Order: sequence, then C-alpha cells, then structure tokens
Amino acid sequence: MKELEEKFELAFEKHKKEYASICEPISGLISRQNNASKFDSANEKYIDEVIEILNIYVENKNDSERESAIEISKGYIKLFPKLLINPFS
Repeated sequence: MKELEEKFELAFEKHKKEYASICEPISGLISRQNNASKFDSANEKYIDEVIEILNIYVENKNDSERESAIEISKGYIKLFPKLLINPFS
C-alpha cells in the first residue's frame, strides 16, 4: 500500500507542477478567473492518471485491498481541487 501512495504522491506533484506552470501569477480576480479556466483540463489529466495507477494496482488484489486502495485514491483525488484557490501552494 505504501508503494501505491508513493505513486499517487508522485502523480500529484507532477500534475501540480504542470498546472502551476500554465497559471498566471495571482494578481487579482482576472488572473484567478484565467487560472480557473485552465483547471478542468489539468484536473481531468490528474484524475485519469490516478485511476490508471489504481487499476494497475488492484488488478490482482483481494476485495479488502481493493477497497483500501480505492479509499486512498479518493483522498488523493480530493487534494487537487485545493490548487484551484492557489496553484502555487
């Protein structure tokens, strides 16, 4: 399970950096609005990667391990929307 969390963490950091690289510096409402318009695409890519990692991991696992892995993945998926407020955090 630790290996799975490490993969999720690497994916999160990768996508966080990618999203921050396409965002404007926060200088007011317009910059926040422009950054938010770029968020959906970045979030979809991140979720796709998390699901891909999860599917590979749970392929040959028992039900208990699958449920635990799914719960962990949900936690990582919920992390990314926090970047909408401040992509540079």
